[in-house]
Parts: sequence; C-alpha cells; structure tokens
Amino acid sequence: MSEELSTLVTMASREEAGMLRELLENEGIACVVSSSLDPYYGALSPLGTRISVRTSDWERANEIYQAYFGGAAEEIEGEGDSRTE
Repeated sequence: MSEELSTLVTMASREEAGMLRELLENEGIACVVSSSLDPYYGALSPLGTRISVRTSDWERANEIYQAYFGGAAEEIEGEGDSRTE
C-alpha cells in the first residue's frame, strides 16, 4: 500500500481481526493487520490486534465493521494513525 494508512479499530483477539480482514478483503478493501503478542496473554493480548486501511477506504471499512460487529470503529489518534479531516 502506497497511500497513507489509518487505524480502523484495535480488536481484542487475532481471530476477530482475521474475520474482519477477510470481510474487508472480500469487499476489495486492502488492510494491514498488526499485533503485539504478549507471552502471558497470547491471542487475548490486552494490547490487541490493530486493523489499518487506506485513509481513502476508512469510511467504507467502518460501514463494514459496523454491519458485522455492531459498533462504530473508533478513530484513534497517535502512533501509526495518519487519518486527517
């Protein structure tokens, strides 16, 4: 991906993040999944698994997230988030 990325959501488990990645990719939205593995918590790391999408795809990706997971993705400011309005 050459465009700037924005964090869509940080999910509690890698499994949920994998489901969201598949949903987004099926809709033609490329994403990056990154996680910080915690040796004590494993897949349920309190650090979570971050899903990032192109800034231009953020609105559509948020709609997909809401439709399948029942809530709005939170816009997160800080490291790795380049979404601007």
